[in-house]
Amino acid sequence: MGGPKDETPPRVVRSTPDNYSTQFNDKRIEIEFDEFVQLKNINQELVVSPPQKEKPIVRLRNKTMIIDLKETLLDSTTYTFNFGQAIADNNESNLLENYQFVFSTGSFVDSLGVSGLILNAFDMKPSEEPITIMLYDDFYDSIPYKEIPIYIGKSTKKGYFEINNLKSDTFKVFALKDKNYNLIYDLADEDIAFLDTTLILSVELIRSILDSLKISQDTMKSDSLIIAETDNLVTPIQDSLLQDTLIQDTLTFPKREKYSISFELFLFHEDNKPQYLSGSNRKNQKRIEFYFNRPIMDSLHIEPLNFTCDSNWYILEQNKTGDTLYYWIKDSIIFKQDTLRMHLRYLVTDSVLNYVLYDDTVSLVFTKEIAKSKKRQETAKKEENLKLIAGIQQGAIQDLFKGISIISEYPIEVTDISKLRLFKIDDTLKYPQVFTLTHDSFNLRKYWINHDWEEIMNYRLFIEPGAFNDIYGLSNDTNDISFKTQSIDHYGRLILTLVNVDQNILIQLLNDKDNIIRIITQHESKPVEFPWLEPGKYKLKIIFDTNGNGMWDTGKYLSGLQPEEVQFYSGEVNIRENWDLELAWDLKNEEVLSR
Repeated sequence: MGGPKDETPPRVVRSTPDNYSTQFNDKRIEIEFDEFVQLKNINQELVVSPPQKEKPIVRLRNKTMIIDLKETLLDSTTYTFNFGQAIADNNESNLLENYQFVFSTGSFVDSLGVSGLILNAFDMKPSEEPITIMLYDDFYDSIPYKEIPIYIGKSTKKGYFEINNLKSDTFKVFALKDKNYNLIYDLADEDIAFLDTTLILSVELIRSILDSLKISQDTMKSDSLIIAETDNLVTPIQDSLLQDTLIQDTLTFPKREKYSISFELFLFHEDNKPQYLSGSNRKNQKRIEFYFNRPIMDSLHIEPLNFTCDSNWYILEQNKTGDTLYYWIKDSIIFKQDTLRMHLRYLVTDSVLNYVLYDDTVSLVFTKEIAKSKKRQETAKKEENLKLIAGIQQGAIQDLFKGISIISEYPIEVTDISKLRLFKIDDTLKYPQVFTLTHDSFNLRKYWINHDWEEIMNYRLFIEPGAFNDIYGLSNDTNDISFKTQSIDHYGRLILTLVNVDQNILIQLLNDKDNIIRIITQHESKPVEFPWLEPGKYKLKIIFDTNGNGMWDTGKYLSGLQPEEVQFYSGEVNIRENWDLELAWDLKNEEVLSR
């Protein structure tokens, strides 16, 4: 009723001292706005660069924001207070985004800056949490572990960052997901990124390089330039342009030159987690479970303490990632005991991440559930059949190019393939089919029924009692499943031509949920095919497998090792029924060539 909605952020009307003042030596800053404001998460949003060990106290008085400095300022230094998303008006919470207040304790305000983009190295996405960008003017390797930086900035939700008003100098550059907000790389779960060259900030040097490249001022817009010192020579690392822009403060000030060098940083988590046993239990009477925090090195040695057994008293099952071990107890005398005590010996890591043997003792207790009804009591007494889970349901559509999985409740000791029967159903006639039964290479209790399926055909899978017999003497009950196969016209095919392949790469085809559908290893520039694909949208990802181990490897800062590079195809990968999609991708230029 009072007019249009207020969508205007607060505006600075005056400040003491003026923004971009020089010779500042006071302990207080006052900034007055044209309306009442509120401060949101000021302790997290306010970034002071160079950083101060004692954070300034920020409070409001009427329309004025008061900043009390608690720490002595450095001589001849330019300070930048970036308020991020902290300042908003009272009524509609309109943000005054990234407001910066700048002053110098010397005779001039530094005009250099850095900007750029920081992405997670594995998926090339920006972090959902702010990342701290840190600049040091010292260069020894362990500096991020021991000292706070001379300049800092923070990334936005889209991964962009900017640090302005820097002095002319040479810097070591890092980025850190600073979990404890102390500006030190001191936690095992903190992610890091680093520029593996020193960064030189100098107006004269940048201008001389630009002159040598014969780039005119008219063409200098917003690209990036990284300048590194290599063999005592100043070398441009990327073919790019200097961002030479003019900025205007919210108050009436002369235009000020800002020379900003831009670059990308790739955030990664070092593989520095210690190895340890994270848990164990015995929820199933016949199985004991051990959980490690990462894939176990070597093996787990078990010595029984309150029961006797031979060396063949269990069957070991391990999950695909190698961090969980299941021990199926074969001897009924052993698994009927309520408590099993064992001495364990396994590898752990010490304080410097070296592997050492560790001795442990565990007691695993199985408590029988008390039945609450007669029916449950009768069910508990009867354990006559082995449960099977088939990978195809009654009336479902079977993929033409996949087998049918069979997962048993317990490890299988004997299979009788004569009691597995597969029929093709044509009208009312049944035709026995030849198939193979194979054991899954990763899952101990999983089998595959493989057959060359005919399209749009009805089939019947009949599993007779006794087809699968487990280590406890149980056999399966009858399973009778009728299903139909898919049409061959249902599938699409992707033909991908890669240009400028000069090393070992892994080509991953991902679905829209980022699950890996197929992986192909490639060494040269030639077409690769992904046949028999379900219609839908996909993503293409390439891992530059530098060490040839068939997987993506993270970086290691002290070794100067960057994470292995990844690239995503920037175009659309839309697979349609009965259609071949042809794509070409230039890995050097990171651009789509054709479709």
